[in-house]
Order: sequence, then structure tokens, then C-alpha cells
Amino acid sequence: MILYSTCRSCGDLVQITHDTQHVHPFCPPVGPPSEPPTLAAAALWYASLGWPVFPLRPGGKQPATRNGFKDATTDPVQVTRWWSAEPNRNIGLPTGVRFDVIDIDAPEGLETLRELSAHDRFVHGWVDTAGGGVHLYVKPNGEPNSARWMPGVDYRGTSGYVVAPPSVRPDGAWRWKHLPSPVITGQGDTFGASCA
Repeated sequence: MILYSTCRSCGDLVQITHDTQHVHPFCPPVGPPSEPPTLAAAALWYASLGWPVFPLRPGGKQPATRNGFKDATTDPVQVTRWWSAEPNRNIGLPTGVRFDVIDIDAPEGLETLRELSAHDRFVHGWVDTAGGGVHLYVKPNGEPNSARWMPGVDYRGTSGYVVAPPSVRPDGAWRWKHLPSPVITGQGDTFGASCA
């Protein structure tokens, strides 16, 4: 697996070669990541990237709107309205738009993750999930959702969605382990955005 993120110093594409390395070797060092933003601030940040968002029920994964991911928007006024009405709403991101997600569930999928790590698959963001699993963000390929894509792994593509950081539920929270790369955020210099 070839993992990309965003350099925390310059904002450009960086290949992750060590689990803790998130800055180019030639960039100035930066301090530790700041505390996660509020759910409302995170939802607005995702929308500013061109990632449609929609609210989920507080503490859960179920949509808080009638049409679920079909209600997703990048409109900051609507996003602000949703989270002003209920600040504890979790954040949903439709897949198949700016990215797809390889959804790896613990414990069965963690062995599959080790197998995927041995292949040249390009990953443009990594989220540790509330349930101990992993979401690997990849470029969209037009494929639909697929349950049991591999043992312990689902594929979230067209007509799917994932829960986004910093959403929480009683047993944990979603957290970015490696921030999304400019290839899927559309920001910064992607140094050859043709990465698969």
C-alpha cells in the first residue's frame, strides 16, 4: 500500500514512509496536531473542500435527514443550519463523489489490512474508526458499494457513505490518522495527481 497525506507544514502532497512522518524532510518541523475541531467546524471544512456533507444522528451512524446522503451539500448556509440546530450531530460523507473508502472492520478485516499493505494500492487518507477499524480513502472509480468485498472489508463507492472525524459514539471516535491528501481534497500541489 502506498499512503499519501497532506504535509502539515506546507500543505502539499506527502508520501507517508514512517507512521509518524507527516512533513516533507525539507519542510520546517511543526508541533503536534491540534485538538479536533467541533463537529460543526469539521463539517464546514469538509464542505469547503467540495466534499458534500450531511448530518447523522448524535452518537450514531444513521442519517438525521429524510433522504440521508442524497441530502448532502457543500452549501455552508445549510451546513451551518444543520449543526446549529443540533451541535452533536455526527458527520456523514457520501462516497463515490470525491473519494471511495475501503472500510476495514476489526477484528476480521485487520488481517486483510496486512494483506492490502503488501500491494501497490494508492491510499489518500486514513481514518481510525470508533469500532477499532480503519477507513482507507482512495480515488473514486465508479464502483458501487460492496459488502464483504474481502474478508472483514466493505467497499464504499457510489451511493454509499461513511462517518467522518471527529464524529463520536459511546464506544469511541473517528480520527484522522493520516489527513486526506491533496489528490482528493483538491488543495495544494499534488506532485503528479495521476496517482491511482
